[in-house]
Amino acid sequence: MKTKRMIAGLVAAMTLASVSASAVVTAADSFSVDISKAEAAAGESFELTLDLTNIPSTGINACDFGISYDSSLVTIDEVTLGSLAKDVTSVEGTLPGPFECNIETGVISVMYALGTTDSTYFLNGTGTFLNISGTVNADAAAGSEAVFKVVPVDRAVTPGSSTTNSTVVFGYMAADETTTVYTPTFTDGSVSVLGTVTPTDPTDAPTDAPTDAPTDAPTDAPTQAPTEIIGVGSKYGDVNLDGDVSVADVVKLNVYLLNKEAAPLTDEAKANADCVRNNVINGDDSSLLMNYVASLIAITELGK
Repeated sequence: MKTKRMIAGLVAAMTLASVSASAVVTAADSFSVDISKAEAAAGESFELTLDLTNIPSTGINACDFGISYDSSLVTIDEVTLGSLAKDVTSVEGTLPGPFECNIETGVISVMYALGTTDSTYFLNGTGTFLNISGTVNADAAAGSEAVFKVVPVDRAVTPGSSTTNSTVVFGYMAADETTTVYTPTFTDGSVSVLGTVTPTDPTDAPTDAPTDAPTDAPTDAPTQAPTEIIGVGSKYGDVNLDGDVSVADVVKLNVYLLNKEAAPLTDEAKANADCVRNNVINGDDSSLLMNYVASLIAITELGK
């Protein structure tokens, strides 16, 4: 039977009214993460999905993983959230977008971190989490196959460390600063290159590929002067003060932004959370921190 790995201290406190940490015991045997398969000729576009099946009843509110692929055969044009992800725009309070994705040569870095304490917005049940669209390269040989595999995001565990991340996270962040990381089964996906279809005009490739800069940055930054003095951070991005900068810190910061009175930060945590370094803690800091966790920017951009 597959069980969850309990990692104490990985995330900061969250107020969860509907689920207690003691209720989380084991992951469902059948919980799986599956990437679909597709066929396309050189020059043609393709669509893949990353589907989650039988998510444990406590749900998922944080994900941190990569998807490797053969860039010599295919080019990734866009990655979007699927129907399994709930619309969080109606959540009351300041809640930055929970999804960041970085498309690099050979790997897609994915980070998903909900800040709301309402479990109805968690990933639950069965459905499509991600939609992946791309194009088979014009010089891809017929009969070849580009494999898509879930992998850990290749970044330093601690900023400046030579130790790289080796963990894929599909997890549930609890109120007692304990993270449950589920251990699902994984099924690789693929794009098989056909040799009997004439390549289409490459100018038909999608034109809405994501830019380097996030498009959903919060626009509600305060216009008034800061009302408090925030100190210099000891390690920018380390909001939960565990020594690492990870998806757990994004969750901690988003929970604080949603309800600052119910989930206050210490002075040191506030200093580390001021990633934009403007003496104000808001959605801009969360957005910048998410960009780092999703490998869009370097750690040196935090607190710059």
